[in-house]
Amino acid sequence: MAVNWVVLTYFVVGVFALAGLYRGWWKEGITTGVLVLLLVLLQQKQFAESLINTLNWLISIAWSFSPATFSMFFSDVLAIKTTAGLPYQLDGSDPSIWLMFMVLLVFLSTMTGRSSLPMKFKVTPLGGLFGALVGGFNGFIMLNLVREYMSGRNLPNALGPAQVARVGGQVAGMATSEVTIQATNLPNFTLMDSVLPWVIIIAGVAIFLTAMNNRGKFSKSKAGFIKIDYKTPYGYSG
Repeated sequence: MAVNWVVLTYFVVGVFALAGLYRGWWKEGITTGVLVLLLVLLQQKQFAESLINTLNWLISIAWSFSPATFSMFFSDVLAIKTTAGLPYQLDGSDPSIWLMFMVLLVFLSTMTGRSSLPMKFKVTPLGGLFGALVGGFNGFIMLNLVREYMSGRNLPNALGPAQVARVGGQVAGMATSEVTIQATNLPNFTLMDSVLPWVIIIAGVAIFLTAMNNRGKFSKSKAGFIKIDYKTPYGYSG
């Protein structure tokens, strides 16, 4: 099955822009912060390696205190195999690990946005316009993160493309027992080319910090304690 990358990009960016139109720029800004973090981990492999090593260390500790039935459930029900009873360890070069991280973090950012800015805060037309712009920006980052994960070029301990091989201007999926997906009409540049990732990181950090500054600020109470004064973000009413 062939997928036109340009058409897919327009579709994903459009869907995210539409979601941002209804959610507003502040909620989209929280998701931007998560996506920028994932981009930094791609750009700086040592940080990604440290994260994987820390998670594997935590898994080892939890595994050592878990009952034998837990490992049986892990292997028999979840079909995740381990060697000689050793704890499961995350593989930093496996694209599926990072795809799951991305889905989980985006989900958590969405839930955080909803809980931090309840439905009583209504999006104004200008807030919706900014939300569409930030949402489209998020869609572009997310789609290109998927491309980078599948290529495997910038993953920790990656020796080469893990899932996808680029040949003659297209990305061809590795053969599987069921279906092969080919992405055609790929642009010549990628998210990790030249200074592009840093431009996106700086823009994303600026959006995230602006969102945080628009929701609350630190101040001192009469007793001298530090407190957070919450406020309605620009582009919302309520």
